[in-house]
Amino acid sequence: MKIKLFLHIGYPKTGTTSLQSFLYNFRDDIFKKFSIYYPKTGIVSENDPGHHLLTGTHPYCTKIDITKMWTDLFQEAQIVGAYRILISSEFFSIIKDLEKFKSNFNDNFSVNTIIVYIRRQDLHAESNYSQIIKHGYPLGKFFLTFRQYIQDKLNYLTSYLNYLNQLHIWQKVFPESFLIPRIYDKRILLNGDVISDFLSLIGIQEYIDIPNTFKNKNPSLSVLSTLVMRKINEFYSLPPRIYFEVINYLLTLDREEGSGPLKTFFTLEERIEFLERFRESNERLFREWFNSENKFVLTPEEIEFYKEQDKIPKDEIERLVEERYQKVVENVIKKFEAKQKVYIPVELSKLVKEGEVVEKVVIDQLYLDLLKGSKLVVGGVVVLKPEVKEEYRLLVEDAEGIKEVQWGLPSPGYANMYPDNPYAKKARFKVEGVVATEGKPLKLYLEGKNGDKIMIYDTSIGSKANV
Repeated sequence: MKIKLFLHIGYPKTGTTSLQSFLYNFRDDIFKKFSIYYPKTGIVSENDPGHHLLTGTHPYCTKIDITKMWTDLFQEAQIVGAYRILISSEFFSIIKDLEKFKSNFNDNFSVNTIIVYIRRQDLHAESNYSQIIKHGYPLGKFFLTFRQYIQDKLNYLTSYLNYLNQLHIWQKVFPESFLIPRIYDKRILLNGDVISDFLSLIGIQEYIDIPNTFKNKNPSLSVLSTLVMRKINEFYSLPPRIYFEVINYLLTLDREEGSGPLKTFFTLEERIEFLERFRESNERLFREWFNSENKFVLTPEEIEFYKEQDKIPKDEIERLVEERYQKVVENVIKKFEAKQKVYIPVELSKLVKEGEVVEKVVIDQLYLDLLKGSKLVVGGVVVLKPEVKEEYRLLVEDAEGIKEVQWGLPSPGYANMYPDNPYAKKARFKVEGVVATEGKPLKLYLEGKNGDKIMIYDTSIGSKANV
């Protein structure tokens, strides 16, 4: 006898963490009363109780045998006597080969019901960007601006957020299953929350009053705090404990000081253009699956609201970001750095070659990292001339010798400064583990394919450090 599966497949940023936390904490009660089992197999941790390890798409899945994981799931179900299992993970929504995924079931499982929550595409893109800035993979290493993110991921988002196509793919692979798409909009969800709404879909009506502790398990940063976090990601490399202290501090500021006037990453024009990419598929989506007109459109009230958002002066936004950024630095990061890092006064006796090859050379980060043996972290920008055709790599020479530099990181400020220079978009560099001694300058080189080196910067380190 095959075990029947209820699959909750996402999407991300539709209350998945709250739902999974509720299902995990009430798993015994739900199984006892309704004979629907929420298994432990496939869960990353109690703090992240989705079945991400069963999807094959979670970052941790590279280290595990997915087929064995599904075999373990079947064995767990047999041990507890479960014949109906509920599996939940937003990572199901990014599976590329559903036929291969289905092969994991063998003769052990049949998919009875597939439930997916979808969100208007512009709102999903904004929420997902905020989540990536907040966590990212790896932690704290993502600092693209929102426009850079949209530009970089536009083709992917256009495919991934085409809900009509995604539903057709799942329907084709699982034709025997009952596929239920739901709109993630608190105005139309049962009781205004995804937990109550989801439980009603699987025939559980008992939990009328969902505890508030489960309703917002993964709170989003405000737009203002997301912009601040992006800046922190760009200029700091924080260990996880301090990183999450920063996140929690920003969430506290959002609650206590408010989220500020800015509520959107898109301009109105950008939002309209982005939604236009999905207009035809959305019209079919609502006609075929909801028997209604397209609901994923801007209302007149929203249009007026976003017009007012566009009027917020750019310099006002920058001021608010800088103020909150400085609060985080003073109240969280510097307290950590007082023990972990020592900033160095940069005495720039610079030998800069900004001529035939180089447009601009800047070093704007230089500090000791006591967590890494008091070695230097050095960062800055090297912008090549727009007419340069030869490929170069960036090297630093320190007291230990020549070391290659990570070069080509996003540099939005210099992209604005040099709009006609394609090299200015990804000109930032960073190198860790640099060893400097007094009297021994740090030198930056460009090295061509033939091995010839051009020295472009000569930086002397001051003899006294500011702690």
